[in-house]
Amino acid sequence: MGRGPGGTSQPEDSSCTSSWVPRPAGGQTVDRDRGRDEKVKVGYAATDKVRVDLRQHVTSRLRPDRTVPGVGTSTDVSFTPERMNAVTDGVFAIVLTLLVLELRLPEQDESVLVLLREDWRVFVAWLISFVLLARFWLVHHALTAGLRTCGSVTLALNFAVLGAVSLVPFSADVLGTERVAEPWSTVVFASNVGLLSLAVGLLARRVALEPHDGDAERSPAAPSHYQVHHLYVLPVVTLTAALLAFVHPVLAVGLLVAEFAYFAGGRRARRHHRSPGTLATTSPRGTA
Repeated sequence: MGRGPGGTSQPEDSSCTSSWVPRPAGGQTVDRDRGRDEKVKVGYAATDKVRVDLRQHVTSRLRPDRTVPGVGTSTDVSFTPERMNAVTDGVFAIVLTLLVLELRLPEQDESVLVLLREDWRVFVAWLISFVLLARFWLVHHALTAGLRTCGSVTLALNFAVLGAVSLVPFSADVLGTERVAEPWSTVVFASNVGLLSLAVGLLARRVALEPHDGDAERSPAAPSHYQVHHLYVLPVVTLTAALLAFVHPVLAVGLLVAEFAYFAGGRRARRHHRSPGTLATTSPRGTA
């Protein structure tokens, strides 16, 4: 307000007033602190994003189907099947070697032919066990050949199979040393075969749920035959052989051998009937 003539108050012209507003003391320090806090927040956000991207990259390289906690929704951990198959092949190789170590001739002053004739049951037990292991290795190979990834449940069932496989040298030694005529030796061997069959059947059921390659021969429906046969057919055969051992032990062992031969022949027949023309008609190019 200004003084006019006669001492009266007159309003001042707004154009003459200054637009400067005094800043509070320490204002520059407050602005500098606020800007520094914002930069720190931006830096933390960028660091968190880089950390998540790095975890996703490392996980995708080491375990392709593993989901990072907080990023995906899957809870199961998937692995590539190469290491599982490598461990399985190693266990089968060691067990086959242990079977050979059980082949020993008694130290007697007899000819080799006489000793072989007296201990022929040991070699028969080795032959049956060798065919048994070869059979189950082929089944395991057929189950896991088309796997793209496998979960922790599949790994656990695979170790159950390997546990039953590791008992084969013991049951074969019992069958060969205690003579086939001893009923309980045949019961032990048949029980081992039944346990191994159940483990393989459960593995086949789980493998059918795992991701597979696109090949029609390696589709998830392929393990269905192995699943039914090893969960139901072969356990019934081994139970029958165990009961038959108390009546006719040699016939009980022959029943197990007959099952091995029947399964191998059926597998060969199924592969023979799967002709290239049949596969071609089911493919998109064959129908076009």
